[in-house]
Amino acid sequence: MYVYVTQLTLLVSLDFGFLSELTTRWSLLFSTEMEDFLADMYALIYEAEYVDWFLVGFRWGQLWSIAFDVKLTP
Repeated sequence: MYVYVTQLTLLVSLDFGFLSELTTRWSLLFSTEMEDFLADMYALIYEAEYVDWFLVGFRWGQLWSIAFDVKLTP
């Protein structure tokens, strides 16, 4: 939780170094990961007879950890 509060503080205080890093990370994420992510979501939700919500959540968690540079731990 502390990671998100710190990132929110940097965002609100207009820390331009953090904003440029975040913009760069998100643009690279969008250009490299979105096609695979959307293909996985399509296969998991629309092509499956039964939706495995665990795998859908796990895939969202992978994208989230890349987008916000955090480690997801149980």
